[in-house]
Amino acid sequence: MNTESELVFVYGTLRRGGSNHGHMDGSSHISHANAKGHLYQVDWYPGLVIDPQGHEVAGEVYSVPSEMMDDLDQYEGPEYKRIKGTVTNCAGESLDVWIWEWKKPTDGLKKIPNGDWLLAESC
Repeated sequence: MNTESELVFVYGTLRRGGSNHGHMDGSSHISHANAKGHLYQVDWYPGLVIDPQGHEVAGEVYSVPSEMMDDLDQYEGPEYKRIKGTVTNCAGESLDVWIWEWKKPTDGLKKIPNGDWLLAESC
């Protein structure tokens, strides 16, 4: 069995309390964290565009078994690209994580100004 894992940042329906959190079964919650960017309402789910000059976007960091990464890529679909990024946890520490970034145009999408898709606990 492969025991390697990856850190991922989730900011929408995969978060605890999100409609698709079940896809995170087998992973371990590490912390709440924030990314810098712009969060948009795409449909019943959000899209994040990373921007170091952007707003704080609330999410959670998970340790995910490496073999789950392909399944998460499939879940996110072709509208997103998985990129390496940096988030900040509640203790102010930087974490290098995988983030699924929205890759389609944002014209006409509603921006979520508070940066929290679920309005759940955040830093």
